[in-house]
Amino acid sequence: MWKSGTFKELQLNSPIVQRFIDTFNNEFDNGGTIIRCFQVTNHQVFRELPSEEEKYEKYFKKLLSSPDIRNNIAELNISDPLENETGLNEINSLILDGDFAITLMWGGAYSESDRDASEAKKLGQMICDYMFQDRFSEVKVFNSGEAWTDWFHGIAWDFTWIIFDEKEQKLWIICMTDED
Repeated sequence: MWKSGTFKELQLNSPIVQRFIDTFNNEFDNGGTIIRCFQVTNHQVFRELPSEEEKYEKYFKKLLSSPDIRNNIAELNISDPLENETGLNEINSLILDGDFAITLMWGGAYSESDRDASEAKKLGQMICDYMFQDRFSEVKVFNSGEAWTDWFHGIAWDFTWIIFDEKEQKLWIICMTDED
């Protein structure tokens, strides 16, 4: 487990972040969207990130149940130790903006998105640009569709993305859920 003080939450006072949250919350009527960014004070967080897929689960359970993450994303009600499987797997960072766009176009439980696909893609590009500019080769991205805490509704609209930015010493956590 990472000791307290390893992850310091950064305030996200950006209109881009707010637009991203508002846009997804409009689609996910009975759920929500969470975005948090942490400054990482211990470089071992990046060094210990496994390259073998079979080691992801243990690493992410340790990461997500750290006191700083649990306390700063209290609405997730993360257990310690984290009991549920996270299902997090690495994806190519080049498709992250498209992953956001696809999720938006899919819509929530009671809404079919009527927005233009290029508008959804642009929003994905804007949030990626805000998080790590055009440094796609310098970040590692993991995603999951699992309900790894009780905050998620466990139906079909559960999404998590974790972005590791070693150069800027940042960790991004984005979670979304909806239910019918």
